[in-house]
Amino acid sequence: MKKYSELTEVEKKKWGYPEITSDIENPAKQFIDFYEKHEVNFICTEKIVAHSEHLVAGRLDSLAFVDGKLSLVDLKTSSRISESYIIQVAGYAMCLEYMGIPVERRIILRLPKIKGEKFEAIEVDTPLAADTKAFLAQRYAYEWANMIDCKYTETINHGKFKEKKLKLKKI
Repeated sequence: MKKYSELTEVEKKKWGYPEITSDIENPAKQFIDFYEKHEVNFICTEKIVAHSEHLVAGRLDSLAFVDGKLSLVDLKTSSRISESYIIQVAGYAMCLEYMGIPVERRIILRLPKIKGEKFEAIEVDTPLAADTKAFLAQRYAYEWANMIDCKYTETINHGKFKEKKLKLKKI
C-alpha cells in the first residue's frame, strides 16, 4: 500500500481523499508525517465516551494502536501543548476505562497551523491517577460554581453594567 505522500492527485480523487485547502494544509501535512513515521491503526475517531457515575462525557479525537500500543490520541492545533490537555486526556482515559477499554498510552499530537512548523507528539507519562484526580476536582468545582451561580446569586442591573451578588441569609 502506498503512503499518502506517494499518491498522485488522480489516485487521491479515486480513493476519495478530501481536498486539502490552504487553511488546513500544514496541519494535514503534519498529521500525514506523524502517520507515516509511526505504525498507526485507527480503531475509531470522534467517539463519545462517558462515565455515568461522575456524569461526564466527551468526544475523543481518536483511539488507535500507535506503534503496537492502544493509545488515546488527542489532536491540537494550538501554538503549544498546555497542561490543561493532560487533564483533558485523563478524563477521556477515565471514561474509556469505565467503558471497559483501558488505554496503554495517552498521546497529544500538536499539528501547527503555521506553514513549516513540524508536528509535536508527546506521550503523557504523568501519573494517570493524579491526572484523573485533578480532572474530577475541576469537574466537581465547576458543578459547585454552577450551583452557587444558579441558586445563590442575583444579578443587579446598574444601567451600563450588571453585577452578580451573592444572596445568602443574613444573620
